[in-house]
Amino acid sequence: MIDAKRARKAFMSAEASKVFAEDVERKREMNDDEGADGGMSAERLRAFREEVRRFGAAGLSKWDRQELETERLIELGMKPKKAPRMAPSLGLGLNKANEKREEAKRQEMFALGYKLEKKSKKGNDGAKDRDRGLAWGDSTFSNGVLKVKKRDMVNADKFVDTKAMLRSGPSGRGGSSGGKKKSGKKKAGRKSKR
Repeated sequence: MIDAKRARKAFMSAEASKVFAEDVERKREMNDDEGADGGMSAERLRAFREEVRRFGAAGLSKWDRQELETERLIELGMKPKKAPRMAPSLGLGLNKANEKREEAKRQEMFALGYKLEKKSKKGNDGAKDRDRGLAWGDSTFSNGVLKVKKRDMVNADKFVDTKAMLRSGPSGRGGSSGGKKKSGKKKAGRKSKR
């Protein structure tokens, strides 16, 4: 509110500094309300950022929203929520359903003209054929020396091919040799599970 009498006196004054003094004070007050950054205080700017963040989170998927919420909780110094414990059989089913959904989404994006991304390959394929090293029974390896027991030396011919040793059966593969199945009289009693 402007005091009219005071303003008139200041205007009629011979000193120019008195004439403009009130305007300078009013500008200072306005600048205190507003920040240095385009007329916004730091608190107001922070509030706008949070509002934009919340608005953006509304368009995210459930998992992305949950991840954002977890980040926010950590930022505030709180413990993030733990996911509920789920039975492995249910988890596998959900994972398969998610993979199918992602594949369908991938194909849909390709149909719309987007570049088709390559699927990531699982790196477990090469692990099966890898050499397992020395498979010498109960021997121990310490300080660069392999200490072999006597009974392992007697049966050394079994341990030559480490890959073959890990497989079961004479052919190197599990199960039967592939010949005819034995047929004969079966004993009465409990049925075997096959």
